[in-house]
Formats: sequence, C-alpha cells, structure tokens
Amino acid sequence: MDLLVVSDCVLDVFMPASFPLKANSVVVANSPCVISPGGSCYVAVTAKRLGLSVRVIDAFGEDWQARIILDTLEREGVDVRYVTKNSTSTCVVLLGKKRHSFVGTFGGGLEKIEHTKSVKSVFFSGYLLHPLNPNRVVLKHIQQAHEEGKIVFFDLAPVKTKKEELLSALSVSDLVFANLREFYYARKILGVHSDILKKKTVILKLGKEGCAIVQGENTKKFGALEVKKPVCDVGAGDVFDGAFIACHLKGLTLDECAIVANTAAALKLEGIGIQSVPPREAILHRLPRDIKNVRKLLEN
Repeated sequence: MDLLVVSDCVLDVFMPASFPLKANSVVVANSPCVISPGGSCYVAVTAKRLGLSVRVIDAFGEDWQARIILDTLEREGVDVRYVTKNSTSTCVVLLGKKRHSFVGTFGGGLEKIEHTKSVKSVFFSGYLLHPLNPNRVVLKHIQQAHEEGKIVFFDLAPVKTKKEELLSALSVSDLVFANLREFYYARKILGVHSDILKKKTVILKLGKEGCAIVQGENTKKFGALEVKKPVCDVGAGDVFDGAFIACHLKGLTLDECAIVANTAAALKLEGIGIQSVPPREAILHRLPRDIKNVRKLLEN
C-alpha cells in the first residue's frame, strides 16, 4: 500500500451565502446545495487517480453521510476496509463571491491506527491536532510509523493546536504543506522553536501565484496554471497535496512534483466537490510539453 490517509474525511454541504452574514436573518439560496465528500477525501482520490494504492483510516457513523463518503471512496478504488464505526464528521461550506467559510463538527474518534506496517507513507493534516478532535490520540501511531521508516506527509491546516503538539507533528514529518497564512501562524506559535521549519522541506501553496519549495534559506517558485473561470477553490489545496504526494512516491523530482500539483489544483477550480478532482488524463494533457519524464512516470 503506497499511502495511508489518516482522518479528516468529512461530508461537505455547500451552500450559497452572502457575506457578511446577518444575525436573525432568513436567507433562501438561489441555487441548490451540493453534497460531497471533502477534506482528506480529496487527497485520497487525487493520489489514487494518479496511480497510487491508497487506504483511508477514519471514523464513520452508520448514517447516510458516511455512506456517501464510503461509496465514493470505494468507487475510486480507495481501501476503506479498516475504518472505525463511530460518528461522521460533517461540514457546511458557505460559498460567497471569492470567499467561503466552514462550519463543521468532528465525528467519533479513532483509538489507534492499525496496519501501518504494510504502507509506504502516511498523510495527516493539522485538523488531527485540533483541541476538539478526538482523533488526536493517534498521533503517537504516526510517530511510530515515522520510526519504522515510513514517509510522513503533514499539511499544517488549520494550525489550531498547542506548540508542543505542533512540534511533535513536525518532528516526525518528512514533507510539510502549508499556505502562507498557515506557515506564518505556525512560526508565531512555535516562537523560538520555529527553526524546526528550516530543517524541513516545506511546500508553500500560493493560490493563483502557484507554489514554492522552501528548504532552509532557499526558496524556488513555480507559477500556476491559468484558470479563466474558476468555480470553487474549496479542496484545491487538498488536490495539490494528493498530486504532489503521488508524484513524490513515483520518483519525480520536487520541481516536477510542484508542476504537476499546480496543474491538478488549477483544474480542480473548475468545479465543486469531489467530482471536480481532475482525472490523470486531464492533468497529463495540461502539463508542459517539455517534461516527458513526468508523463512517462505518471502513465505507469
């Protein structure tokens, strides 16, 4: 198994909204809501579409929300055999013009992560470290996976945690994803310990500006693919993560990973929900013509 995705597989309910929201108001949306698996489901589906074998570990209830998530993951070929029965994480996504807000709840907790010995790598996000997330207890199992030599990928979002837990998560991570706000906020939380970020390979997601690879004092930027009519950016960062991870595990250089991940994230902007994750063929079609090595590796 190439990749184990830990926690943060939620059901998103997208609702149109006008900001700022007014208290005690009644708003009737002028378009239907969209219901879709979200969070780390984007990472799992993207990595699977780019050729990895992927397993998800999370807690789900015996409810219609869980059924939508699990049915989608199973159709994509993601292994969900080892999920825990508890309750399902849900999130209402309020979509305004060029901005959005999340209102969500965490589902039931995982007591432990099993079957880590058979995987090559592990992905988790900062949501696992949130003070209200019952899954925080499994961080020790991610530390164990790191000690076993697994590659650990960590997305800082949303950086709602204590310094000690953030340090623990960073100490076991081989590659870190973040946007600029998360990166600077993490440095603020870490204080005198922020030098740990200089010892890591950090992939900064810069939105319409593309991304940057930060290694110590060295930063290399990569431009984004232009999207003329973006529809929704929710999930684009997760698609970026999944594409970067898939390329990294397939042996591409970090520069090549950045180019592919930028392309995948840009294509995701053209739709809403998990159905807008671009297939491998669409990503390959939009890649620069001069990176034949990338095309060859991704086609296998």
